[in-house]
Amino acid sequence: MRLARALLALACLAAVAAGPEGRILRAVNEAREEVGLPPLERGARVSRREERHAARMADAGRLWHADIPRLLEGVAWERAGEVVGAAAGPHRLVRAWMASPEHRAVILGPYRRVGIGARRAGGFLWSALVAWR
Repeated sequence: MRLARALLALACLAAVAAGPEGRILRAVNEAREEVGLPPLERGARVSRREERHAARMADAGRLWHADIPRLLEGVAWERAGEVVGAAAGPHRLVRAWMASPEHRAVILGPYRRVGIGARRAGGFLWSALVAWR
């Protein structure tokens, strides 16, 4: 029984890693690695909240920032930043964030954890990412 649960958990992790959120996280962590920063770890609870935020933005067809204190409710944090965007795919999205000084500052900020949500709609990948420590 424990083995079956462990295999199911690994399958779920592999599905997340293969999805757009996993590709965004890999691209973000590659950008951090290039400048000598440690990788961000994905927080499941906050990622679920960012997934809902990305879905609302995709449904509305516009971008806006979430209320960070509400987004991080129940999570210990002292500093946080959020980036939102829409692009053709995960790598284009992260490249656009890295080309913007404000977004780049969040991606390369002094954070440890990250919540990521993404939703495809209208030919775009709508995404929200919040990083915190």
